[in-house]
Amino acid sequence: MAQSKTRKLVEDLKRSLRERARINIGLTPADVREEIPAGKGRGLASSTSSASDAGGIASPLTEQPGTRTNYVERYVFSTDGVFAIAHQPVLQAAFTDAVGREVKFNYADPDA
Repeated sequence: MAQSKTRKLVEDLKRSLRERARINIGLTPADVREEIPAGKGRGLASSTSSASDAGGIASPLTEQPGTRTNYVERYVFSTDGVFAIAHQPVLQAAFTDAVGREVKFNYADPDA
């Protein structure tokens, strides 16, 4: 009895694998495209640019003293309520990049 169940299980598995093999044919071949000929070329610069007109931030950044603004003071309490820590999250900080431009970082409200 156990041998017949085992034999039937093996036959069912083999049949299932054959059916699955018919289903999973694979990808269809890609369309044949025209080859791109090998060649030699060079890029052409559109204009000479420096860090001052490139539009990015020139590293390093230096924080300007006295320009940092904060959110209102908040308190964090310990789980037992005995201790409270007051802190003011940063709202905005102003920096100067290597070229002399002002860069402002605006931070999201951490409790929002």
